Amino acid sequence: MRATQHSSRTDSAGRVHGRKHNDRNFDTSKADNIAQSRMRENLYWNCYDGKYREADKAGKMTFAEAELRAYEELFGTQLEATNARYMLQGHPERIRSMGQWMSQRMHAPEEVVVQVGSVEQMPDRDMARACLLDYVRNLKDWNADHGFPMQIMTVALHMDEAIPHIQIRRTWAYEDNGDLRQGQDKALEAAGVPLPDPGKAPGRRNNRKMTFDSEMRSIWLDICHSHGLTVERDPLPDARHGMDKAEMIREKHARALAETEQLRREAAEIKVSTAVKKAMANTSAEEPKKIPLTDLVAIPAEEYGALRRRSEGLEAAMEDAVQLRYDMDADRIRAGMEVEKALEEAKSIVQKAREEAGRIKGSARVEALLDGTRAKISRYEQLEKRFPEAFEEMDRMLSAERPGKTIGRNREK
Repeated sequence: MRATQHSSRTDSAGRVHGRKHNDRNFDTSKADNIAQSRMRENLYWNCYDGKYREADKAGKMTFAEAELRAYEELFGTQLEATNARYMLQGHPERIRSMGQWMSQRMHAPEEVVVQVGSVEQMPDRDMARACLLDYVRNLKDWNADHGFPMQIMTVALHMDEAIPHIQIRRTWAYEDNGDLRQGQDKALEAAGVPLPDPGKAPGRRNNRKMTFDSEMRSIWLDICHSHGLTVERDPLPDARHGMDKAEMIREKHARALAETEQLRREAAEIKVSTAVKKAMANTSAEEPKKIPLTDLVAIPAEEYGALRRRSEGLEAAMEDAVQLRYDMDADRIRAGMEVEKALEEAKSIVQKAREEAGRIKGSARVEALLDGTRAKISRYEQLEKRFPEAFEEMDRMLSAERPGKTIGRNREK
């Protein structure tokens, strides 16, 4: 079983992580990956309201509101100085509000996702919950022991998805001449966190965040072991971290395609091996089996040749059928990858169009974005028509993992 801890500020497309998913501040009835019956088990925490449950949201700040207020209190002085400098330099177009500033990639909050297990293998949900809450307590203890270099703004325990997990939003700050400034490496340096290799210059492959993440990963594994879970301590050599949902789906399809190709090769090897063994068995026989004359039937040579050709044709047809089956499996997986990619692109375009429409209502730019969206949706529908069997197969696969989810739009079951 694997215990994972991933952190990032943006997804694979470079978009800053949103907040609405974490505190469920959206219409969850339209989310196929959320079990409505388990939402009451979720826990939320923000740095102003403390801990609260799903049923107690009324009167609490949303995560977006809590993060904006925290940024204003922490880095308001820094942003004011930056904006004043831009004015003096004659670049008023660079001036940003706090909401704009914290939405930039270099200033965005860091999001940490922690979980244990996978859909195929996971611990009891209560056990997972206990481990995750222990991780949060240990993270807060580490922060206090090291002078609070990280500012934890929000924490969400999600028990309503396939795998229970924690999502933590934080930012890093250090003191400079009495004012707080945002800065990950300087904050960790002030906290006494060393470089992985002190003898080398700091850089992308030698920074204090690597040391911190390694330490927190060890703490997380120790927590899982303390609760009686057996988890792998060695990280995967080629593991990719910080993948978003679309990337994980595409990687899953790619693995399935590779496994199909491997099975195909193994089947071919077994077939050849079996043929060789039969040939060796026939040649190693000491004496050919004698067939009684009464069992022999005389047929014309022409008819015998026709029967032999038919037999060879049937054998070739069987080989073609096996080949076709593997090819269909591979095509189905490739189609699934294309469908998922097109679907994610369409969703992304729709979301961008909605956000842009909110800022520039009635403009020609909105129409252009909508045209682009229609083109993406048209591409998706063409794929659905072209590979109907692949869509049906994926529907069955997804229904087994997450009941109620289908690939096709408004498809009748």
